[in-house]
Amino acid sequence: MAKQVNIKDEVRIVWLRDVLPEWVLQSYTCVETPKGLPNEIREQHHRNGSRIIGFAELKEDAILDERNKGLHCRRLFTLREEDIEKYSGDSYPRGAVVPQSIEAGVRGISPTKKPQITTRIPQEYLWQMNIVAQQVGITETEVILNALKDYLEKAIQGQSVSERVGELESKIHSLEQEVAQLRNSG
Repeated sequence: MAKQVNIKDEVRIVWLRDVLPEWVLQSYTCVETPKGLPNEIREQHHRNGSRIIGFAELKEDAILDERNKGLHCRRLFTLREEDIEKYSGDSYPRGAVVPQSIEAGVRGISPTKKPQITTRIPQEYLWQMNIVAQQVGITETEVILNALKDYLEKAIQGQSVSERVGELESKIHSLEQEVAQLRNSG
C-alpha cells in the first residue's frame, strides 16, 4: 500500500466471495461511512477493470483521516483481470497479499513470504521429539507445527497473538533452564 492506513479501528473484513483467490491487491479507499461500501466505489473499480474482493469495516467512532477531508480511510482488496493473466506461479504484483492472512486490524502477508520457523529446543527434547516423530511417522517440523496449532487454538480468548507467542517464549526459556539444572545436578 502506498499509504499507511490506520487499521486499529477495523472491526471486520467483509469478503464478497465465498471462494477467495490465491492473492488480492491491498489498497485503501476513503469514504464517508465506516461500514458498507458505496456503489460509486464499486462502479469506479468495475470501470477500471478491477473486481472488489473485500473491504474493511471500521468502528462507528473510528478516527477520521484529516489528510483526506475527514473521511474514513479503509483497506480495500481487489483483483484486476489483467493481473490474473499476467502473474502466475511465484510471480505476484506489488501490494499482493494472501487473503487468508488478513483479519481486522491485521496486515496481510505477501504471497512471496516463505514460511520459516526457528525454534530453540533443548537437545534432550529434540532427541525425544525425533524418536516420537519417527514412531508416529511424521516429521519434527510437523510435531512443532501441531503443538503450536493446538496451543494457539486453545489460547485464552482476548489474548493477542503476540502475547501468546511471548508466553510460548517464556515457556521455552523455563524449559531450557530446567534442562540446564538437570545437566548440572546430574
